[in-house]
Amino acid sequence: MRRKKQKHTRRALRFYRINFGFHPPYKILVDGNFINAIVQLKRGDIESQLRHFLGDACRVYTTRCCIHELKSMGAELGEARKASKQLRIHHCGHDQEPVSASECLMSQVDQNNQEHFFIATQDRNLQNKITRQPAGAVLFATVNGIQMEMPSEKQKSHVVQQVQKKMMPGDIERQSNMVASEHDQRSSMRYRGVKKAKGPNPLSMKPKKDRHSGHPPLGNENTDTATKKKSSRVRKSRLRQEQTTH
Repeated sequence: MRRKKQKHTRRALRFYRINFGFHPPYKILVDGNFINAIVQLKRGDIESQLRHFLGDACRVYTTRCCIHELKSMGAELGEARKASKQLRIHHCGHDQEPVSASECLMSQVDQNNQEHFFIATQDRNLQNKITRQPAGAVLFATVNGIQMEMPSEKQKSHVVQQVQKKMMPGDIERQSNMVASEHDQRSSMRYRGVKKAKGPNPLSMKPKKDRHSGHPPLGNENTDTATKKKSSRVRKSRLRQEQTTH
C-alpha cells in the first residue's frame, strides 16, 4: 500500500512539474480543515509532514480568510488555530473584505495557477473545482497520512491540446508554406502545357540535289573511260598488223 502511494505521488508530481512548471521548494496553500486534520494525526508539524510526503523542500502558506474562518469554528479547533500561527501568510487580496476559505483558495488558482500552489483542503467540493483547472493540484489528509489527488482527465486533455498546438506550424510559417505550394503548382502547370520543338528525323531526310553544279553526271564519266580504253586496244592491234606485214 505504501509503495503504491509513493508511486502515485511521484507520477502526479512529475505530471505537474513537466507540464505546469511546479518545482521545489513546493508552495502549499492550506485551509483550516486541513490544518485540523493534520493536527489530529499527531505526527508532527504541518511543514515537516508535507516535506516528508513530497520528498523535497516546501513552503506552507495560509490566508487571512482561512484564519478568519478557522476562528469562527469555535474553541474545539483551538489547536488548529495555534498551528496556523506558525505558517506563512499569503496575501490573497481579501484583506478588507474576507471571503470564505473555499472562495479564497479558488481565486488563487483561477488564473492558470501562476504561483504554482498545491491546494491542501478537506473540502471535497473545492477539490473537484480545483482539479477542473488546468494547473490545479490538490492535497488532502486521511487516517493514513497525506495524499495527493491524481491529475484529472480534463487536465490531461488540456496538456494533449497544448502539445498539439506546439507541433502545428505558426501562422507565418503556415502562410509561407501555402505561398510556396501555390507557386510550385503554377510553375508545374505552365511547363506542362508547353511542347518542345522536335528536330527532323535524320532517317527521313534525302540528300539535296545540286542543280547549279557544272559537273557531268557520274554515268558519263564511266562511259568516257570505257571509250578511251577501247581506242587504245584498237591502236595497239593495228600496230601489230603493220609490223607483221613488213
